[in-house]
Amino acid sequence: MAPSRIMFIRHGEKPEKGGDAVGVTAKGREDKDSLIVRGWERAGALARFFCPRPGGPAPVPPYTLISQPTTVFACKAKDKDKDKDDNKDDTAAGDDKVKAGSRRPEETVKPLVKLLEASGKVTFDTDWTFDQTQQAVAAILKTTGVVLVSWEHHAIPVMVKLIDAALKVPDWPDRFDMVWVLDPTPTGAAWTLTQVPHCCSPATAPSRFRSSTDALQRRSGVYASGCVGHIRASVSSRLTSACHSVAAICTATTA
Repeated sequence: MAPSRIMFIRHGEKPEKGGDAVGVTAKGREDKDSLIVRGWERAGALARFFCPRPGGPAPVPPYTLISQPTTVFACKAKDKDKDKDDNKDDTAAGDDKVKAGSRRPEETVKPLVKLLEASGKVTFDTDWTFDQTQQAVAAILKTTGVVLVSWEHHAIPVMVKLIDAALKVPDWPDRFDMVWVLDPTPTGAAWTLTQVPHCCSPATAPSRFRSSTDALQRRSGVYASGCVGHIRASVSSRLTSACHSVAAICTATTA
């Protein structure tokens, strides 16, 4: 057996070199390996994008290709339990070190997983680190049902080629609002690849998609500012203004 559909997403927005936005954990602690506030907004919106409200408006193409996942894979931070000091700077060790320590793939799908767990209909696999793509793909291909994979974007094309070496796979585009959908061919011997923009964040959606962004958010019933939970008041002063602009972050279970 194999999955009936595999969907890949890039993690949400991250701190940029020289930028003002900094990463922050769900508890409000500054953390360079976590999502920035906009990334948490996207994570909240994605929860209802992949798990829409029952009885909501029917999706239109290409969003008919988006399915509710039964299994979610997320790249595990290699050293996620090691550091008591989340502000320790290891960027000098190189890009691979930074990618391996990123919590963002897990954080991006946690609101969705919590929403699905409320109905008991999801398996959440975080067993594989950034440098274990082959093992992760092997585990994905042993799964049945619909699979969603949240990963570091440079590794996603590599994973797709591991699934089907005959596919012509482009580089991941320089954007955070894309879903790559893999569907098996009728014979099950190969896969097709379709790119679907999810446009869950109006601020980052390309202009040609912005008219569909509001419709998608109405379908999902989630604007990120309505996600449940909040960044604690103990957050760094650099995040205070950003936190005031986001009423709630982290889960969408009651949205």
